[in-house]
Order: sequence, then C-alpha cells, then structure tokens
Amino acid sequence: MNDVLGPRLPEASLARRHELATKPEAVVLVGERVLLRPYGQADAEELHAISDGRPVTRLGHFVDVYDAEELIWRFMPAGPFSTVEEMSLYQEYVARLPDGRCFVVEDASNGELLGSVSLLAMVSNAARRLAASEQRDDRAVRATTWWPKSGWLRSTVTKRRA
Repeated sequence: MNDVLGPRLPEASLARRHELATKPEAVVLVGERVLLRPYGQADAEELHAISDGRPVTRLGHFVDVYDAEELIWRFMPAGPFSTVEEMSLYQEYVARLPDGRCFVVEDASNGELLGSVSLLAMVSNAARRLAASEQRDDRAVRATTWWPKSGWLRSTVTKRRA
C-alpha cells in the first residue's frame, strides 16, 4: 500500500512495536540550541508565565500582550490555564498516564523555558487492534509548528489513519 507516507513498513518492523515501551523514557536530550528534559512541578510557574498572554521575551524575541488561546492553546487538548495550579494539575495528570510523558524545552544557552512537549498514546489499543487485523497501517506522524510571532516551537505526535 502506497500513500502520502510511503510504502507500508515491513512486517518485522511492525511486529517490534509490541516490544517497545508505551511510555517514553524520562531522558534528557541536549541539542545545539535547546535542551529537552522531563517536566518537574517547579516548571509550572515559568511555563504558565510564558503561555498565559502576558508580555514575554524568549530567544531574543519580544512579544507584547497576546491572545494565548489563539496563539498557543487553540488546538491543544487543554488550556489556556487561569492559574499556575491549573497548569500544574494538568501536567501532573499527563505525567501519570501509562503512555504519557511531559517534557520542557529549555534554551540551552541560558536555561530559560521555551515551552513544553507532551508525548501521549505512543501506541494506542485501537492502533494495536487495527494493525493486528492488518486493516490499517500503524504509523506515527510528527507535526511541528513554528510560531513566528513568539519564536516558540510546538511539536505534537499524532496517529495518521489511512
């Protein structure tokens, strides 16, 4: 089967998904410009401050008062959050999921938080059933959105169903 994602993965590769962990490991990834590390409760205050519509400067870009719903939260499963406590409760909820992990993105040059990334439903039960019945492919698509007004990077991983 060929589609926009290319040919179907080999059966041996598809079979490996049952061996892989469903919850991402709590690793630290260091890049040239950013660092990705597991979310900690102490991160909630800064994450809230950079995503609630208040003026903010990150990566040398100043953003004046903005509509947080429109620029950050519109297509997210939760948010905007009115308080730090609300944000913290949601991040903790995601962290407790058996297949979820929250990470924060830090500026590698100064440690300022730039945002967060949550990986959820690494392999859903529905995807396992569909792949097992060979009715559909079980492939993940990574979508990345750059918010040019703010200089923030937002990434999500979603399942594409044929």
